[in-house]
Amino acid sequence: MNRHTFGRVVATCTIFGFGVTGCAPQGSPQVAIAQGFTTKLLSGDASSLEPLETDTVRQGLTAGTVNQLVQTLTKQEGQFKSMGATRTGKVSGFDVVYVTCAFDRGSLDAKVVFDATNKVAGFFFVPVGGT
Repeated sequence: MNRHTFGRVVATCTIFGFGVTGCAPQGSPQVAIAQGFTTKLLSGDASSLEPLETDTVRQGLTAGTVNQLVQTLTKQEGQFKSMGATRTGKVSGFDVVYVTCAFDRGSLDAKVVFDATNKVAGFFFVPVGGT
């Protein structure tokens, strides 16, 4: 993915980025939540995301926004193929789970950020291995 394309994906996704917060071990509930959230998001199922999100994310991640995100990713990266490895980290005191997502034309990491109650507080796409 070239820098210009990546910038458009990040610009689309940052509508959901609300600052980052927690370090989840592999196999933790946060990993399962991040995988489920990413799967539901990429399938365009906005209504099933609501119980997993903070109020702030819920307000920004409407059905229209989810559809726009999926359309943009599909146009730029091709069809979503599969999820791969996960890794965890901590950014600015928040727990973060990275889920590698394979598309027709490459892979991106879904960066899922959690608040202290294990609700999704932010969501981004970053280059694989990025932070």
